[in-house]
Amino acid sequence: MESYGTHLAAFLGYLGQETDVAVVTDITPEVLHGYQMWLYAWTNDEGIRSLPRGGLAIATQGARLSALRAFCRWLVKTDVLLYDPAASLILPKRPASLPRTVLKKSEVARLLAAPDVRTPLGLRDRAMLELLYSTGLRNAELRSLMVYDMDLDGGLVRINRGKNAKDRV
Repeated sequence: MESYGTHLAAFLGYLGQETDVAVVTDITPEVLHGYQMWLYAWTNDEGIRSLPRGGLAIATQGARLSALRAFCRWLVKTDVLLYDPAASLILPKRPASLPRTVLKKSEVARLLAAPDVRTPLGLRDRAMLELLYSTGLRNAELRSLMVYDMDLDGGLVRINRGKNAKDRV
């Protein structure tokens, strides 16, 4: 609840500094859109942006806007507002993050060289590692592969019932 109050206090600060809104019934979708833009371009008291591109982190923007949406829903529920001015607010999406640890070339080479390719199981393991490395298959997709899913002449691998039950080549 403490962060909820902090996020609402930030909005009240914005209203006092940047708008003529004096009472909550004056809050409109335009005011909220302005607040969203203000969060995006936020600078501290010394004029320093919190991120190199400016604005607050996407997670912080999302948290502040989520608290504001909940507050507006509550205002409608308690009959303070007739409609929800935050209904059309679109929360910022976090960009998909890439894995933080990536194998070095030497580590990949060591991993690929680990199976004993002179044995049938070693040859199978090496083929599985090569498939994982070169195609980006998921673990479950690799485990469900059958011999007939591979077109060696065409250099294709068919993935049946992959993630979200989707087939892909």
